[in-house]
Amino acid sequence: MNPLNLINKLKTLEKKAKCPRCGEITTLQGHPGEKIILTCPKCNTKGYFIMPKIEKKKILLKRILPALTPLIPITTSVFLFPENEPIIFISFIALTPVFILLKHDGKIPVAYAIFTFLTSMSTLSFYKNETLANQLVIYTYWLLAVGVLCLSTKFLRKLKILDTIKNSG
Repeated sequence: MNPLNLINKLKTLEKKAKCPRCGEITTLQGHPGEKIILTCPKCNTKGYFIMPKIEKKKILLKRILPALTPLIPITTSVFLFPENEPIIFISFIALTPVFILLKHDGKIPVAYAIFTFLTSMSTLSFYKNETLANQLVIYTYWLLAVGVLCLSTKFLRKLKILDTIKNSG
């Protein structure tokens, strides 16, 4: 048996239903997917209410994957090609089409840039490692460039949509 079906059968939900005729609000209890036949206590109108089902959410592709995508060029740059500037450049710039084509939020690379900048400041302050701090600032720059390109593209898409709406009506 599917665990989701078992959860749907075992869990009791409480919902409020409003009578379409008089507006009386009634509290209902039932299991997910259950059809409840009810009568309004005020006006005796008969009707039914179907309790909502619990569904699996597709969290991985919509929320987690875009947030982890900027880690790919960062880890590639730090561990695989720490001294190869052209590959570092390509790995960060490759984020731009990925974010634009998949319509990920352009603020994610900016958030990573802020975090990377703060990490570079603490690296310089506490560990006195100027080489690593400089490399982290370079990553910050590329992440900001990717974020600005993605946010600019999103802005231009909105402008194009607004222009299309203005011209058609």
